[in-house]
Formats: sequence, C-alpha cells, structure tokens
Amino acid sequence: MAGDEALADLEATHEPLPPTPTGLTGGGGAHYHFIAPPDVPTVTLAPGLELKAAGAQVVLPPSRSAAGRYFWDTGAHIADLPLAPLPDWLLPLAHQARRHPGQSSKELPPTIGEGERNRWLTSLAGTLRRRGCTEPEILACLRILNASRCRPPLDERELAKIARSVARYAPARPPDAPVPRSRRRIIRLEVADAR
Repeated sequence: MAGDEALADLEATHEPLPPTPTGLTGGGGAHYHFIAPPDVPTVTLAPGLELKAAGAQVVLPPSRSAAGRYFWDTGAHIADLPLAPLPDWLLPLAHQARRHPGQSSKELPPTIGEGERNRWLTSLAGTLRRRGCTEPEILACLRILNASRCRPPLDERELAKIARSVARYAPARPPDAPVPRSRRRIIRLEVADAR
C-alpha cells in the first residue's frame, strides 16, 4: 500500500490531518510538519508512511535530490501557515508502532544495495552520534558495517565524509536527563511517493 493510501485509510478511521505547513518532494511524496511533545518516536506507521521525530533528519524546501526539487505546497508554506499540533490520534499509533515494529530495530538487513548505502550508513552514524560517539568511533563502525553489509561497499572517502558530517552535531542529552514538559518539538509525517 502506498503512503498516500495508508494516510487516507488512517484519516478515514480517525480524522483528517489539520492544515499545517506541507512540503512536497521531487519524488511525489509529502511532508506534513507538526508541533509535538518530546516523547514522539520516529517510526514507520505503514509502508510508505513514516513519522519522523526523535532526532531524525528533516529535508526542507527548496532542497534538491536525485528525484527532483522540494517545494512548499500551495497555501501551506511555512511562512504563511502556523504549525499545527500533532493530531491526538497519531501519538498512540506511533507508540504502538514502536512497541510492535514490523521488523525488530535490532535486526540489520543482510545486504544494502547501491541505492541505499549512503542513507543507511548516515542513519547509523546519526544513531552513534546521538549516543555520544566521536568521529573516529563513528568512522570505525561505518568501516565494519560497510565491509560486511554494503554491496558494493562505499569507498573510504565517502565513509569519512559521512562520519565528519554527522560528528558536527551535538550528541543527544543523556537518557537519564530530565526533559522539561514545556519543551515541544517540530516533527513531520512523511508520505512516500505513490508511484
């Protein structure tokens, strides 16, 4: 089921998404941006439908990708429309998806092909950085996973570029550090291309 179909099913069962800034991707997908409490996880709600939060990277218009240019949907530009709160019905779905994912987050795919290597290794590098790993530690882990999982492996320069780029970000707060209740985060609901 494509992301737009999955979203339509959820909206039919619950309620439509409120008006909120919406970015359109070069590949035909959409990103709905919301304000949400700090405990919203990054999860896959259905094939092609992801809720991005908890430190996930966000691509905003006017970025470009191999699939094309990102742009704001007509009438839903971030400068013209305030961020809506995350719909109440989405939070329980996100927590349920985190507790019962389709694939355990601890399982790594056996091989990563050419179209996925960079994204997959960058995501892993981000996880390591959030947990406080340094650039040399990130690079060492990337080398191991690149050699064992990527077909064909990325070259050393690309691995170093990923580690250097990700290491620029600050690590996440320690797991035992209190998060103020008033702190709110901007997240997005990502709908993949239906084609």
